[in-house]
Amino acid sequence: VLSPASEPARSKTNMGERIVSKVQINRLFAALRKQGMLARQNFSCCSGCAGGKLAALPGFKDATGVVYYHHQDAEVWSGRRGKTLMLRFGVSQEDAADAAIAAVGHEVVKVATSLGLPAKWNGDAGECISVQVWS
Repeated sequence: VLSPASEPARSKTNMGERIVSKVQINRLFAALRKQGMLARQNFSCCSGCAGGKLAALPGFKDATGVVYYHHQDAEVWSGRRGKTLMLRFGVSQEDAADAAIAAVGHEVVKVATSLGLPAKWNGDAGECISVQVWS
């Protein structure tokens, strides 16, 4: 975990201005874990592989929700993969209704925005939450 002093909240590159730091994302994931979610950063290579690996983690079945971003998403920090960090989320029950999945999405957005992060989501259980990292 980075300390706030080790990374500035804003920096300029050829991508524009960084408006969200890794420190802020670390705080978001810590807050989500405190709420009982299974929250993992830079987890697995892609969404396809992450699903099975998440299900095998201790605490998966008891989690109030699951939220993560994978290695490809993490490339946003270098500017190699767009300007937005995509957060993927769900629940541990295989046959969960969209409303249960969407409730997790709403909670992630609520926590993110309470921490000052520019999180956006259209409310669709099948869509990712986006956090704009670069202006």
